[in-house]
Amino acid sequence: MTRKYITDYNTLTLSLGRGLSVRFEADTFDQHGRFITSDANIIEQLESHPYFVSGAVRFEQQMEEKTPPKTKKDTKEHFIVSDVRSVQGARDYIRNFCEQNNYPYPTIRTRADVLSFSDSNGIAFPNL
Repeated sequence: MTRKYITDYNTLTLSLGRGLSVRFEADTFDQHGRFITSDANIIEQLESHPYFVSGAVRFEQQMEEKTPPKTKKDTKEHFIVSDVRSVQGARDYIRNFCEQNNYPYPTIRTRADVLSFSDSNGIAFPNL
């Protein structure tokens, strides 16, 4: 079961405990931050989070099941960014990540560069 959640914030990161966090982000056409997941553990943790209980984060829709992409590594310990679907989107996310954390922005031109940087910095782009 894949579920989509929204928030009125453009960007929101929620800590769900045990090193697990989720990030809601708005794309250029939508003013609401959104997060999509099919992980039952994340769904359970998110729906018991105070932001969900208070209505700051809302369930929007249940989506069709899709075959999950095959990954080379287990990404359980990575921060998962599921709504990035292109190299350019990943580059933009990494640029913002570097600015927010005062990291020097590396030269990223290819998918391999994105995956190398994201793996070494604890970020996963499962839909890339």
